[in-house]
Amino acid sequence: MSYAFVVTTDFSRASRAAFEAASELARRFDAPLYLLHVTHPPEIHSPWQLEAGRPSEVDRQAGVKKRLEDLVLSERAFEGLHVVPRILSEDSGDAADAVHRFQQLEQVELIVLSHHGDMGSRCLPVGSLTARILERVSCPVLVLPASASESDNRPAFRPRQILVACDLSGMSRSILDTARSWGRKFEASVRVVFVVEKSEGLEKLRSEGLTRLQALVGGKWEGVPLETVARVGSPATEILRESRRFGADLVILGSRGLPFPERFRVGSVAERAIQEAPCPALVIKSRQKGVPAPEGTWEDRDHATPGHHELQS
Repeated sequence: MSYAFVVTTDFSRASRAAFEAASELARRFDAPLYLLHVTHPPEIHSPWQLEAGRPSEVDRQAGVKKRLEDLVLSERAFEGLHVVPRILSEDSGDAADAVHRFQQLEQVELIVLSHHGDMGSRCLPVGSLTARILERVSCPVLVLPASASESDNRPAFRPRQILVACDLSGMSRSILDTARSWGRKFEASVRVVFVVEKSEGLEKLRSEGLTRLQALVGGKWEGVPLETVARVGSPATEILRESRRFGADLVILGSRGLPFPERFRVGSVAERAIQEAPCPALVIKSRQKGVPAPEGTWEDRDHATPGHHELQS
């Protein structure tokens, strides 16, 4: 079974910040790439409310389709790639629901998007598309920071220093598998950090946690420079501090995908990392109940046969 990658656009300059990363990843992992745009449902008007010369819904959709197709042809990051433009509708739910439905239908393995929310906030803005997508989808999501959208001269996506946040939970193996595979693809160095929150018996907890982490990391890292460290403090604060200390150009971490009210109560390391990290953040999602994990792992992408993917029209 083949899987696709997705990059989203709302036609803004900010959303285009994700194109370079999505294209590079599609090339590295030999994955098909969809360019998604979600349209709003048509406005309902009574006959006497219709304006003369107002474009019909058919014309509006045709215009959006043409604009999306032109973007595929004109975007330099897409050169040499087979990128399929797709228009989704918000007919039921919202844009994040539409992306989630598409993710499940097309076996999407990675979503790439640009976060351009309120940088003055210490969490993702309530109701932002980034927050809603992270809450709903069950596949990994790569979020480009808002700063990446401030210039049309987008840097190439070439992570050389990958920081991995590992809390020894059930998600840890998926996170480490992904880090190992991306480390190989980009010839990057990987640092895995485990954070112990302040409590009694601190040094013992730190030592035991580091031992467990090293056992979990295990072998199979040939060709990928690797180190493991344990820090003490608030997980979000220490992960951000470590990303700067390490000079990370990619942070990989997990998220349970809690609904907003619960996130507000318990806080979210992933959300703060997305908001404040100086580099892109790859969020690995825990599998929702009833949602099967993909057959295979990121490791399988390392040995994919070139050209074996087929895009559905």
